[in-house]
Amino acid sequence: MAGSISFLCSVVIIPSGMAKKITAIVVNYFTVHLLPPILASLEEEPSVAEIIVADNSRQSALQDCIKPFGKAKLLTFPENIGFGAAVNRAAVMAGGDFRLVLNPDIRLLPGAITALTDAATSTGATLTGPRYYWDDQLTFRFSPATGHSLWLRTGMEMAERYRPDSALVDFTTDAMFQRHWQAQEPFAEPFLNGACLLIRNDPALFPAAKIFDEQFFMYFEDTDLSLRMLLRGDYPVCAPGATAIHYWNQSPSGQKSQMMADSEKVRSEERRVGKECRSRW
Repeated sequence: MAGSISFLCSVVIIPSGMAKKITAIVVNYFTVHLLPPILASLEEEPSVAEIIVADNSRQSALQDCIKPFGKAKLLTFPENIGFGAAVNRAAVMAGGDFRLVLNPDIRLLPGAITALTDAATSTGATLTGPRYYWDDQLTFRFSPATGHSLWLRTGMEMAERYRPDSALVDFTTDAMFQRHWQAQEPFAEPFLNGACLLIRNDPALFPAAKIFDEQFFMYFEDTDLSLRMLLRGDYPVCAPGATAIHYWNQSPSGQKSQMMADSEKVRSEERRVGKECRSRW
């Protein structure tokens, strides 16, 4: 039974009961140099039962990279099948109560995984995420994910032309930021950043372990997943006790702009079809 969640904080706490088991999934795309620190932290975490490294790049050094980590296993694809598809294939192999999906350029601060599982258990949320910093010194804080919301993007466009809208957009985004960073208890967020995402293992929600919509080859798959949960009334939850560092823009791909544009086309098409799109959620 899920806890009742407000957009300020969770108001019903459910006893956590037995310890939860987690399968961590890390997608590699020419990022083998980033893997050892995140694999080491996952290896030491008692609640992480296994680590699946889903490899979209067939790097020759990857097998040697994961050898020191007893929980790690390698899943290799003959070509780059995309982030969401790689996670889905790994999820088919995964056991446990939760999947912890991670970018290789993430570093989890001590206690982050416990805070994520506690928040997910107490609120009953399907999706739970941390708060992020950009740097090791914990100086620069990430803003909450906006989901590239159409209403907010429209407001930002109007803000460039109309001074009152500029002031309103500034007020709204600052209020979102302050709320995100001042909260002390798990709270609902419409969208979560997919760089570190704890996902409940629920076969009814994810038949055949298909978590992400594979139409999104790269980028916005986390936005789509958050929106699907939001429209069910299953609000994604941010756990303030969980902190991660996300070393921004570490992808080696020179096609980032094109991949984002391709994913944006999928989103635009879903908006255009409207009712048909909503029916699948």
